[in-house]
Amino acid sequence: MRKSSAVLVSVLAAGLLIHVHDPAAGAPAATPVAGTARAAAGLHHWITSSSERAARAYHEGLSAFHRGDVEEAIKDFQEAIRRDSACAMAHWGLSRALQKAGRTPDALAALAKAEEFAGQSDDREQKLIAAWSKDLKSAGKPEAERKQALQGVRQDLDTALSMYADDPEVWLLRGDAAESPVRAAPFYLAALKVQPGHPFGQRWSPKAPALPELQPTPTTPVAAPAKPPRLFEGLGQLSHPVTTKNPEAQAYYEQGLRCWHAYVNPAAIQNFQQAANLDPDCAMAYWGLSLVGGPMKNTDAANRALELALKHGTDKERRFAAARVLELGGGAKREAFLDALDGAIAAYPEDVELWIWRGKTHGVGLAAIPYQLAAHRIRPEHPSPNHEMVHAYEGINRPALGWPYTEGFRRSAPNMPHAHHMQAHLAMRLGRWQEALDCTRMSRRKSLEGYPELDPSHHIDIMIRALAHEGRFKEAEAEPKAYRNGLPWARLVQLKGDVEALDEWATNRRGTNAPDGFYIGALAKLDKGDLAAAEPLIARVEADFKKSPANAYRFQEVKGRYLVQSGQVEEGLKLLREAGAKAVQDVGLHSWGGGSYVLEAWGEAALRAHRWDEAEEAFHEAMAHEHGSLIGALGMQVVWEHRNRPEMAAHYATRAASIWKDADPGHREAHLARLRKLASGSVASAGGQR
Repeated sequence: MRKSSAVLVSVLAAGLLIHVHDPAAGAPAATPVAGTARAAAGLHHWITSSSERAARAYHEGLSAFHRGDVEEAIKDFQEAIRRDSACAMAHWGLSRALQKAGRTPDALAALAKAEEFAGQSDDREQKLIAAWSKDLKSAGKPEAERKQALQGVRQDLDTALSMYADDPEVWLLRGDAAESPVRAAPFYLAALKVQPGHPFGQRWSPKAPALPELQPTPTTPVAAPAKPPRLFEGLGQLSHPVTTKNPEAQAYYEQGLRCWHAYVNPAAIQNFQQAANLDPDCAMAYWGLSLVGGPMKNTDAANRALELALKHGTDKERRFAAARVLELGGGAKREAFLDALDGAIAAYPEDVELWIWRGKTHGVGLAAIPYQLAAHRIRPEHPSPNHEMVHAYEGINRPALGWPYTEGFRRSAPNMPHAHHMQAHLAMRLGRWQEALDCTRMSRRKSLEGYPELDPSHHIDIMIRALAHEGRFKEAEAEPKAYRNGLPWARLVQLKGDVEALDEWATNRRGTNAPDGFYIGALAKLDKGDLAAAEPLIARVEADFKKSPANAYRFQEVKGRYLVQSGQVEEGLKLLREAGAKAVQDVGLHSWGGGSYVLEAWGEAALRAHRWDEAEEAFHEAMAHEHGSLIGALGMQVVWEHRNRPEMAAHYATRAASIWKDADPGHREAHLARLRKLASGSVASAGGQR
């Protein structure tokens, strides 16, 4: 918003909600006109302007632009600028209209004005202006340079869509930046789904290309499964009717989809296989098999799906099968495959499975997000868009945006173990530890009840991490399938405060020459104060670090601690401080609740050196990056005890008690005693408090 604005009020202008500055108003407000709502917004939810009439003119210009009346659009945008010369979006609209009219130099001049005032606009507007800037400035450049620039435009707009999926203008601009008209179709369709009455729809409608002309390779039918799989309830709310006269074949096909969408491919194989045997002419059963493999090659299943679709299936099923044959053709067929899939979306825009599949062609990265968002808008109850969006937002480090989809996946598939497990992916990153425990316990329960699962070990591992974080060691140790040889188990033993058990764990791991055995062994020896025994282990950690910089945190921790404990306080704290500086910017550490660990190690070393200010900084950072940091809270308590501030010490004691309110008895008190002992010991070298 403009720094000079006194207030923002929402008004209705031809179906448009606009941010308008009212200098006469007093306190800030955001009050819609009676009867209006965000869902009723027109081309934009908001634009930044100091004039309601300018915003109305902008809206009229945008409508004219999308109807194809470019000259009228230019006049309207110019009128908006006349009434508010600092309205960045009016200059943005004028630039686009001028470019459409073939007046590129004038378009660049208008763009320069948009960029000049963009800093006074909101983030969404800035992203639209920046994307258009890259697009326009790349025009006329060599093909390779233009292609690279447009790829950047697409990435920028995919980012914008991940945040502002309710703005049709972002979708439309993303479609304009697509590689071809057929590639643009999904984005235009998504825009019209967001705003069905959008004026763009008056001049555009999807045009599906012809079915790809492919001749399937002859194949043989798949064998029957060893025994019919069980049909379950509660694996995901979806319906995808296909050509079959056998209701059981339809049921098994849809259950195969549910399992595939939850990444439970072994169960998906059995279900698609059973569907194909119940109805040997069911093309889509073989399409499903082509996705998951199993008793026949993927290419054979895809070709059989195409053969059956051409004989017995619908046009849509032929498009499904042809696209899959092209997809399996490798890199040489990649572009033809994407054209075929986008063409199928243009022909059947309400088929959510096409959108989901299209998103999956990009894995779980940023480029997948628009397609999965569109799928979710079509079928919000469907398990797959919810599932894929959890991975996608995790992948772009925006876990809070992905949280609603964790709830959607669980609602859709209450009996699918993986649906519950996925919530833990984001719960631990967001510090929602009780939810992390609840959902992982449920995934474990559903797995034990026999519902389809790929491998329960992953969610058991996550459950163990969550239990350790919350100090619930007895429950973790009672889990018979917990993997005890990995670093998460060592962290559990470390948090439990059992140094002898930690040393034993490390010794066993070193028997297999595992690097984590040397790292954890060094920590155990340092905890015991046995510096001589720690030295060869630290040397191995250093050697591993030199081979792989990914081990930097391990080396900085053990070497930094060793230096502090051996009297080289400045050198040791410097190493730990450097590790902490990296850690606060390393989103990867937060993936499974480890965002505070490096900072806690730094804080403990500072306590040992009586550097209360540095300890405070480290423990504060630990709590900032993981508000459930027990060591951070207890460390702060000890810092304030040494500063003789009992009221502050009591504050952090209460905080620590809250963090481990459900922990096994005695462990919080043991950690407090340990930290007090560190802080009360002698400083190995001169210096003390800085």
